[in-house]
Formats: sequence, structure tokens, C-alpha cells
Amino acid sequence: MGKDGEVNVEQFVLEHYEIKGYKGFHAEGRIVTHLFCLLFWSILFDDTIEGAFETCYQSAPLDLSHDTFYPARREAIDKRLQEIETDVDRMLDIIREVDDRERPRKTWAQGARWDMFELQDTLEIAEGLGGKTLGVICKLLCEEYGKRASGVPDLIVWNAAIKDAHFVEVKGPGDSLQENQKLWIDVLVGCGATVEVCRVENLDYQSPPRKQRKAGGEKAKSKASKRKAHSVEMESEDEHVAPQISDMELKMDEEKVPVSPVGRPQKRDTEGWNDVPDISPATKRQKLVSAS
Repeated sequence: MGKDGEVNVEQFVLEHYEIKGYKGFHAEGRIVTHLFCLLFWSILFDDTIEGAFETCYQSAPLDLSHDTFYPARREAIDKRLQEIETDVDRMLDIIREVDDRERPRKTWAQGARWDMFELQDTLEIAEGLGGKTLGVICKLLCEEYGKRASGVPDLIVWNAAIKDAHFVEVKGPGDSLQENQKLWIDVLVGCGATVEVCRVENLDYQSPPRKQRKAGGEKAKSKASKRKAHSVEMESEDEHVAPQISDMELKMDEEKVPVSPVGRPQKRDTEGWNDVPDISPATKRQKLVSAS
């Protein structure tokens, strides 16, 4: 249960981060494609590329999802990636200029979500992620847009006051990471982004009792333990206590993802977007545990 009644697991986790001072969206891949669309607008809609546009009503070049997109625009893309990675102010200016021009007209463009992300939120997320992380994400989309638009972690959460933004993958009971999700986590962690895997469990769920027989054929009575969650507490260095939220348990599972409570994990040098190092054991574990 959430603070206003029954909610899905993603909203439950967003409420947890709200207590910690973070805003957030259940955006999945929509936030990365929105940022990519704004940052690469002039390159995406360059009609001098032969065969990219057949009509003026297209929402994207015809080769966006093909492996010819990057080679056909390599010089312009590399220049834009360098701007993003080395000049945060320039990166934010590009986002602001495109948004101010296109949002009033609600221009139809693949990846653009004017209805979901306001300009201020977009700028805060971009600044929180940083140029290096956005550069790697954008290069990945330039090379394999059709294959990489899925698998992005469920949530983007950010705190503008400390200029921090990170991704959160939410898993409910019995759910596990898919291969495309693991790939995105590897890429994000490799470029210095913070990623958390959050597992939500239902404390009231009881599996059906198993029938057992005693010696002589008598059926043994099954014993099922009963647990009720009255509150949720955060085990962390700041001893922060979450509000009373019943029926669920939230666990920050970081066995495969090095994270920090705020800010960024230890930086790792990579020579290319797909040169992802092995993920080290967790450096910190956060856990919400019910009071039994």
C-alpha cells in the first residue's frame, strides 16, 4: 500500500525516494530517448542526408534504427558528443533552445515526450546525470537505436539541490533482471552513472501450506507463520525513517550494482561505450525492513 492507497511497485518506490528528497518518473526508456531527441535534433532532421527523408511529415529519419545512421553523420555526431561530454552549459543550452522552439508547437518527433517531461525537469535530470553519462547513452542510441530503446531501468530519480540523478530498476516478487536490462545496467555503471536495483516484497503473502503425513498415516497440521508490516524503516547512515507504509517491504539489492546513497559511485575509465568492466561487489546496501 502507498501513502494514498493501493499502488503499483514502481509508485511505491517513487514514494520512498520522495521521502529522501528526490523527484522521479516511471519513465523507462522514454527519458533517454527524449534527451537524445533534444540534444541531436539538428542532426536527426538534417535533410541533406541522402535517402533520410521522403516526406516532410516524418517524425524521424528513415535510417534511425539502422546501422547506417551513425556512419552517415559521423562528423556531426562526434562533434555533438564532444560538446555534451566536455561542456555541461552548452549541453543545457542545446536542450533549452530546442525545447523553447518546438514545445509550443508540440512538434511530432520520435522520442520527444512533451506531455511527460517539462523543460525544468529535463534540464535538472540532464545536469544530474552529467555530460559523460549522457554522452555514452547518446552514442549508444546513435549506433543501435532500434535495439537499445528498451531495457532502460524503470525509474529516473533526481535531486536538483545536490545535482544528482540516477536510475532505479524495480522488481516485484518473483521478478528478475532480463538480459537487455543487465546490458543497460552494465553500460550505465561503466560510464559512472548510479544505478540501483530495488526489490519490493509483500510481507502479508503466505504460500499455501504443504500437506505432510506423520508416521502411521496421520496428517500433520501445517504451521504458517503470520507477519504484519506496521511500518517501514530505512537502515542507513542518516538513520532516516520512512513514513508508515504497510503490507510491503522494500529492499535495495546492490549485489551486482555498485551504488552510493547520493552522488556517484567510484568512477571507472572506459575506452569505448561498450567496454564495460566487471561489476564489483556492493559497496553499500540499503534495506527497508518491516517491524515484525
